Amino acid sequence: MAGCEQAGTGVAHIDKWGPLLTEQLPKFLAGSKVIVRPIIDPATIGAVDVHDPTGAMRFAVEQRNPVDVFPYGTRAAANCDLDHTTTYTPGVEGQTHLGNLGPLSRFTHRAKTFGGWHLEQPEPGVFHWTSPAGYQYLVTADGTTRIQVPEAQAQAEEGAPETDADTEAEPLAETELVIEGEPPVQAELPDEPERPDEAG
Repeated sequence: MAGCEQAGTGVAHIDKWGPLLTEQLPKFLAGSKVIVRPIIDPATIGAVDVHDPTGAMRFAVEQRNPVDVFPYGTRAAANCDLDHTTTYTPGVEGQTHLGNLGPLSRFTHRAKTFGGWHLEQPEPGVFHWTSPAGYQYLVTADGTTRIQVPEAQAQAEEGAPETDADTEAEPLAETELVIEGEPPVQAELPDEPERPDEAG
């Protein structure tokens, strides 16, 4: 381990467990099956000309964005589809690359595809969402930040009067208010088998 003066000292990170002193590793791992994976450098993973990402791509995306990249998403990336931010078009070269992939659960994938949500990925691992009601969110591995509210909503929150009655926004539908209020609770949908051919 880099930065350790003696072998066996320091801290190791165990997936789904957390930090552990390296001197405790032998006892912790006794009788366990251990998988040692090589370090993957995302800069060495090139684009592919097929819909489905490679195993190295999936692993790199899951490490970069460990949960669903929909605003306030909590589902582990390993349990999500890898979605193409810009819709995959057969025959166009180089679309499947780290800067065009992100983990989305089936529920949020449908919200993007059929629910009027718009997604951009200005740089790999940074997701800019716009809701059907005009709210904007920035989602990274560190979480979700609401970066913009619709002008009419911002004025209402500030208590400012409308400046022009002709530009007054229509009231939001009840379902949109649920989406835009506190972090949404993901609806329980019947389990579906995960099929990589439906991603993106």
